[in-house]
Amino acid sequence: MDDSLKAQYGEYIPLYEEYAKTIGEVFAREFPDGEVQLITENGTPIVSTSMSLLATIIGKKVIRRKNNARCGLQA
Repeated sequence: MDDSLKAQYGEYIPLYEEYAKTIGEVFAREFPDGEVQLITENGTPIVSTSMSLLATIIGKKVIRRKNNARCGLQA
């Protein structure tokens, strides 16, 4: 992130690598076979305050030999 954009937030903005490490640790625990994929929209949603999202994994399902997480969402 550009320093001028970073300065607008007044607090520490995690790097993409830090997000990936944190999410990866949870996925490694919940999907030990490693067959999971997280698809996200990069960019503004990572640094924006437009919304908060809390998702709880409430189920796992195998579709076409791939693990899929079913989430219960609370906003």
